[in-house]
Amino acid sequence: MDENEYEIAEIKEVATKEGVSNPKSKYSQSFGATYDGYPDDIHWFTYEEIKLERAMVEYCLQNNHWGWIDFEARKIHKDIIDQDTLKRSKEKADKQAKTTAKFTSKMKRSKNNESTALEGIRKRKRTEV
Repeated sequence: MDENEYEIAEIKEVATKEGVSNPKSKYSQSFGATYDGYPDDIHWFTYEEIKLERAMVEYCLQNNHWGWIDFEARKIHKDIIDQDTLKRSKEKADKQAKTTAKFTSKMKRSKNNESTALEGIRKRKRTEV
C-alpha cells in the first residue's frame, strides 16, 4: 500500500442525492465512509468510487443489498460473502429447528389432549353400560 492510500474502515452514512428519478438506486446514493485510524472524519463517495471496497461489500451484506455488490467485488471479497452466507444459513437452520421443536411440542400436547378426551369417553361408556 502506498503511503498516500488509506483503507476505508466502514460506511457510516448513506444519503440520497437530490432530484434523482430513482431514489432507491445504488447510483442515486452518496456513501459517507471513514478511513482506518480516522473514525470521526467522514468522506463522501459515489457508488462508482467505492463499489470495490471491502466496506461497501460489508455494508451491502448487512443491509440486504445483494444486487448492489459489483461482480468484480464478488470475486475480490469472496471470503466475506461466503462467511456471511454461512452465518445466514446457520441462523435460518436454527430458526427452522426452533419452529420444528415448537410444532412438535404442540403436537405432543394435542395428542395428550386427544388421549385425555378419549379416556373420558371410555370412562363414560363404562359407567353408562
